Amino acid sequence: MATSSDRANPSLHDIDLDLFLLRHVDGKRHKRLTAFTHMVTPKKQSYFRQRVPAGIYSLITYTSSAWFDSKAPQNGYDKKAFSREKLAKNSSAFKDPNLVELSDQYEEALSDIFEMIDLNGDGVVDREEFGIFALRTTGEELKDADWHVVTTTFCWGKDYLDKEAFLQLHRMEVRDSNEEELKDVWLTLASMGYNFDLSLDKAIVFSLNVGCSDGEPIIAATHIKPTSRLIEKCISRAAVEGDDYEQLEDGILLHKFTTPNRRCLVLQNTVRQITCQ
Repeated sequence: MATSSDRANPSLHDIDLDLFLLRHVDGKRHKRLTAFTHMVTPKKQSYFRQRVPAGIYSLITYTSSAWFDSKAPQNGYDKKAFSREKLAKNSSAFKDPNLVELSDQYEEALSDIFEMIDLNGDGVVDREEFGIFALRTTGEELKDADWHVVTTTFCWGKDYLDKEAFLQLHRMEVRDSNEEELKDVWLTLASMGYNFDLSLDKAIVFSLNVGCSDGEPIIAATHIKPTSRLIEKCISRAAVEGDDYEQLEDGILLHKFTTPNRRCLVLQNTVRQITCQ
């Protein structure tokens, strides 16, 4: 079940979020579409029920991004639009990170980010989750030495970050960053979908619930990879394997793929090469 969260934006209740279940065939080289969300609860939670054999599966989420801010993307860093005053209250007056008071908006954004990267929802961020966060925001793998620095500095001997430790990490970042280094803070926020006003308008927050009637599934997060081509194949296969289609002319079929969240048209040529415009 895929459920959108309205914490960042009330309109997320209407987001077109779908979930595709793909079974791994021949190891991990090939994936076969097995199921997709085609039902919705009164609370607008998309879901499916499917009997599947034992095996390895991938769960891929998809949204058309139609609700995202339609303004031009903020690709570059703007010193005037993103200032230290947006991050902390009188931060320049403090040398101790314990005394740096984050701005209400920045602390709220960090709290939301913490919930995003807490993938299993247990209230803490472990090494694997923080590694995915690091890969997302920096493009680099988290090194053991860097994780050791984080845990010894902020976690008091624990091998995970709770929310207060996560906030403390960013208090220190605000304290130690000069005007030039604030760009790194901005890049972190931008990679998580935030704009210069610290509002989330280029990403969505959702929860994913998986349940089995026989046994407990083992679920693990995977590395971040582009999925647009895979999603195109999923939608095309789901449409072609359905029974909602019409024949436009000999060998040309128009398939209709419909879920509670979207309606797609897939053109299939079964006999000859054609040019579509």
